[in-house]
Amino acid sequence: MASGNTDMLSLRSRDGVVVQISRAAARLSEVLSDMMNDIDEEGTTEIPISEVNSATLNIIVEWCEATAIKKAQEEARNEAERIAKENRRRARKEAREAREAARLEREAQGEEVGPPEPANDDSESDHEPIRSTVYEKPATVIPEWDTAFLGRLTKDQMFDLITAANFFDINELFDYCAKSIATVVENMSTEQMREYFEVENDFTPEEEEQLRKDHGWADPHPSYYN
Repeated sequence: MASGNTDMLSLRSRDGVVVQISRAAARLSEVLSDMMNDIDEEGTTEIPISEVNSATLNIIVEWCEATAIKKAQEEARNEAERIAKENRRRARKEAREAREAARLEREAQGEEVGPPEPANDDSESDHEPIRSTVYEKPATVIPEWDTAFLGRLTKDQMFDLITAANFFDINELFDYCAKSIATVVENMSTEQMREYFEVENDFTPEEEEQLRKDHGWADPHPSYYN
């Protein structure tokens, strides 16, 4: 299917609904990004997504579009800061060169002048923190906007979303979903988690009692959390 707007892609969901997504937003998905590398800019722009229904696909697209805008704004701010920093460096260099020219002129006229200024005083390195060379992946912290976005979803929508984020290979969204679910269940008892995840208890009462005796430390009584 050809499209007049090559900046957009059409994703056809499992239930046959076509959802539009910008190429910039689609790049947040490793799967869609790889697919776009095989798509002619002037040719096919519809991609079948047989693993995801339209309701979940719309949520994915909404998150990707908003996140793409946020990332573009952040990149623009970073570039503006880089340019401003370079302009400050250039201005300091030009001022230093002008002062040195004036010093040399006074010296040539027989005046007593001091030594030249240091050549490296245009660096801003002393204002930047020293960073460790050892990489440590930080614990996932969900930004405020994403917290609000995920907070409006039902449990079923969240489960569908984390499955879709995994399929589309959107690592950032997957991590946020996983962290959100972990936060919900972190203080639940075993019975509460079974109910939340709709997992049937296939242990006999005797087996469950033996597990509590052997591994009771891993499932404290709910009063432990109060």
